[in-house]
This record gives sequence, structure tokens and C-alpha cells, in this order.
Amino acid sequence: MNVGLYSFETFEVSKVENLKILIHQLIRRKCGIYIYSENTNKERLSKRDGLRKMLEDYRNSKIDIIFFEDREALGSDEYTSYRILKILSDEKVNYTSLKDGLNNSSYGKLQMELIGVFENYAKKASDERSRRGQMLKERQKQLNKY
Repeated sequence: MNVGLYSFETFEVSKVENLKILIHQLIRRKCGIYIYSENTNKERLSKRDGLRKMLEDYRNSKIDIIFFEDREALGSDEYTSYRILKILSDEKVNYTSLKDGLNNSSYGKLQMELIGVFENYAKKASDERSRRGQMLKERQKQLNKY
């Protein structure tokens, strides 16, 4: 069995060693561990070479399951994390979050959907706050002219 370990951030060696121990305890057998991390701070999924390579390896049966430490390992914000979880679920990828307990089971999918609903609401609220802030700035500029 081979597993993929993914993180949006670059792994520290000590962290990798601790996660490897946790993975071996979890699956209770020896396995090969492939490390996938990003060398960019870009949030755009199209720029995620590590993610793309990991999904390609999964499709080609090079790895059997994908692990990540927690949702923060997928991206710096919850919306991006949700989008990646959605991709993994849509492609029927076998995945597990080591700390959050999220996985591709029906319960894990329900958790993911709830996170998605919340994040969608939070993103819309944030966009609305930004829009209102812009309107207030414009109004203030107009008032300062007089």
C-alpha cells in the first residue's frame, strides 16, 4: 500500500516524521509514503502542481489513499479547503484528514457539505461587506468634494 501526504505549505522534516508515525499507526501496516507539497503561496488551484501530481498518481494507482494533517493543510482559507475537498469527493478519492477526522465516508461527506454551506455563506457575507465598504468610500469621496 502506498499513501500520499499533501500540504499546501512546505513540510518540515520533523513534521513529516511525526505524520509518518501517525499514518503507520492508523493503517497498521508498512506503506510507502509519497510527499506532495506546494512551492508557491498561490491560492489558485490551477497553480497547485503538487495537488495536480497527487491526483494524477491516485488516478494511476501509484497511491491508494491521500492523507493531510488537517483542513488548513489544503489552503490558507476555509473556502479553498472546501473546494479541494469537493474535488477529492467528486473524483471519488479515498482521503483522510489526520486531525479533523474528515474522510470520504458518508459522514465525512456530510461534514464537508456542512462546511461548504457555511463557507459559501461566509464568502457571500465577506463579499457584501467589501461591496458596502466600497460604496461608503465612494460616498465619503463625494461628501468631501463639497
